[in-house]
Amino acid sequence: MAGANGGHSEWKRVQTTGSANEFHQHTPEGPFSPTIWAHDVTAPAVVMGSTQRATDLDQDALSASGWEVCRRRSGGGLVILEPGSAAWIDVFVPPSHPAWENDIGRASWWIGRLWAETLHALDSTVEAAVHEGPLLRPEEGRLYCFAGLGPGEVTVDNQKVVGVSQRRTRSGARFQTVCLLRPAPQPAADLLRHLSPAVQLVIEQSSPVGWPGQHRTLTGDDVVEAFNQVANTLRWPN
Repeated sequence: MAGANGGHSEWKRVQTTGSANEFHQHTPEGPFSPTIWAHDVTAPAVVMGSTQRATDLDQDALSASGWEVCRRRSGGGLVILEPGSAAWIDVFVPPSHPAWENDIGRASWWIGRLWAETLHALDSTVEAAVHEGPLLRPEEGRLYCFAGLGPGEVTVDNQKVVGVSQRRTRSGARFQTVCLLRPAPQPAADLLRHLSPAVQLVIEQSSPVGWPGQHRTLTGDDVVEAFNQVANTLRWPN
């Protein structure tokens, strides 16, 4: 890791509430400090990946049905967000930060480990695994985020629980992460019918498990608090 050192890393913490589009369009001007940024959406949203085809969904029809449609600047497929359904945390690190990794394939491993430790801290019965291999099911993942599995993403019992994407510039890296808080039901008809047949099929064949713990019901605030606490304990290799 470039810039690695022992000891704790200092994090700036930001908590915001609003639309998914407002959050995605916010791009900090570099250089920026290491930041953990949690965001609660106030309306249901369908978030497209940066290279996703516009024909994967009918944006006008979705908007008319009450769904916000926006596009993130990082890769991957659709993410479906509803208030209270997921914990959405972005982490910003500059190149000088000990978490920085020049190898883009390995760059997300550390944040996956942070998420795995967070899930275990929330419920000690949860044994989460961090994917440190190549992309799995890439074609499906380009249509729907939770149908694929990429580096740094987290599974429990072979089911994806945390999705990770990243956008890198000379100012640093923005890791966008979403942890499902409950099993994902089949999307409502007013959403599903406005997606392309290919996306519909992938979603219907995917069933993310959501929060895997057996002993409690989680809120986004619970997860953000645990994530921050675990981040405080991270130590970096010399």
